[in-house]
Amino acid sequence: MVKCLNCGFEGTRADFRWMMSGDGSTAISIRECPKCGKPVYVNDLDEDEENRNVEVWGSKILGMRLDGKKKQNTS
Repeated sequence: MVKCLNCGFEGTRADFRWMMSGDGSTAISIRECPKCGKPVYVNDLDEDEENRNVEVWGSKILGMRLDGKKKQNTS
């Protein structure tokens, strides 16, 4: 969760509009508070609670053949 220190609005990173990178060498970004419009510094590597157990895209197909056939066990 991200909290605006100016007005106290609290929400996910998606609620705060991305404005720019805070520093090119870190994961800090500057986002705009949807309520007051002031800039908020956000660590983009922090996990949102609602996204904690979401699988990475494509993780279910890792190691599968794309023709739909199962891989034969050769051992």
